[in-house]
Amino acid sequence: MKKLFLSLTLFAIFFHLMYASDGPQIWTTTVSIGSGVYNASIVVNPSNNQIMYAGSPGGGVYKSTDGGVTWNQANTGLTSLTIWALAISPSNPSVLYAGTSAIGIFKSTDAAATWTSAATGITQSPPAIQGIVVSPTDPNTVVCCVWDGVATLDATVGLYKTTNGGTLWSPSNTGFGANKNVLCLCVNPMQPNTVYAGTSFITPGGVQTGPCYIYKSYDFGGTWINSSTGFGTATTDIDPCRGLSFSTLDTNTVICGRFFNSAAGGPWLTTNAGALWTQKVGGINVATFPGGLVRSICIRPGSNTQFYFGGDATTEQPGGVWHTTDGGNTWSDFNGGTMPNTATVRALAFKGNTLYAGVSVGPTGIQEYTELPLGIHNPISDMPKEFSLSQNYPNPFNPSTVIEYAVPRTSFVTVKVYDIIGKEVKTLVSETKQAGAYALNFNASNLPSGVYLYKIVAGDFTATKKMMLVK
Repeated sequence: MKKLFLSLTLFAIFFHLMYASDGPQIWTTTVSIGSGVYNASIVVNPSNNQIMYAGSPGGGVYKSTDGGVTWNQANTGLTSLTIWALAISPSNPSVLYAGTSAIGIFKSTDAAATWTSAATGITQSPPAIQGIVVSPTDPNTVVCCVWDGVATLDATVGLYKTTNGGTLWSPSNTGFGANKNVLCLCVNPMQPNTVYAGTSFITPGGVQTGPCYIYKSYDFGGTWINSSTGFGTATTDIDPCRGLSFSTLDTNTVICGRFFNSAAGGPWLTTNAGALWTQKVGGINVATFPGGLVRSICIRPGSNTQFYFGGDATTEQPGGVWHTTDGGNTWSDFNGGTMPNTATVRALAFKGNTLYAGVSVGPTGIQEYTELPLGIHNPISDMPKEFSLSQNYPNPFNPSTVIEYAVPRTSFVTVKVYDIIGKEVKTLVSETKQAGAYALNFNASNLPSGVYLYKIVAGDFTATKKMMLVK
């Protein structure tokens, strides 16, 4: 009994020390940026999560090399410091694309040390970039959405694609109807050719006219199909799609954040790859929120039920950050510390277990909130009750990823990695483990790109999951 008590005490001390610097369960300010952070413009290097970037509408690009502790501007070559969108190449993290509000896209091939213009072919005026996605397997294949959101000035092209790293862009809207006012994009991390795009309403004659749409592409923007089943179809359906996010646990699960322009706004979820979307606003009184805006949204890596959205309380609540742990059935206010419920949060991104929020109104800049690992709530009173193997994160990865597992009682545990044909390539664990939750790092720097399997055997329990290495 004394040994068990000592083990639990050391376990608690370990968790306290592990999270003390990041401040678990409370928002803290990482950096103050006068003009804030915009549209999904916080990105993490998938090979080294100590390297992070943020785009600011006034300060240009900021870079951190110490996991978000300190940030410095990285603007050499940028001729506009109004950054509306930022993206990093998963397969070559030295390559980044920055979208501006009025002069198109800039590209860096040296991890933001220098930037050059890469906007040739983007003819829509003004060339205001709302979102950028880079192919998970090719740093030169990119899609961007172009629209400045000005009423009475609808997008004429809306989407552009390049296959040569921005040397030349071409229109990429085949399959779209009249509404090309695209505000957000996301790419499936496990199916690199699958991309979703979300639109705003259109404004013929200055009148806000719906409906708003989700489009889906199976050829990385070459062609698109309408994937909006479940959304309203009336002209009064004017709730723009402001953000999209995939689950890394199950990429059939995608969440869309929509403005609360009507009672049909808020978070919308698909669990069948866009075949049907369902409004998920449990715990939010949508009747009182029209005028409030969802500015950003994300799914926690390794989960398909834990979601977050960033609000804008400029006219109505909800503001700050809201979250759900049950797939959107129950949302709750997630603010506190340095994050007020009146803040406008335009960007959300995870680095490991830490959530970063880009605030454009309120305490402008970047704030962080460190969660305990998935499935762990209280290290002493809530020890694992069952065996489990979690989805690795990040996924896809290059070259390192984290694998978490839990054992409810002392067991001999093996965790092994296999290639897609079942050949063992690495043994990560092969020893007796005490009851508890564990996280291990798998470095695949000596392996080729591809899909791999990882398997746990602990007593009678076995489980296998897939992961993708992209170099």
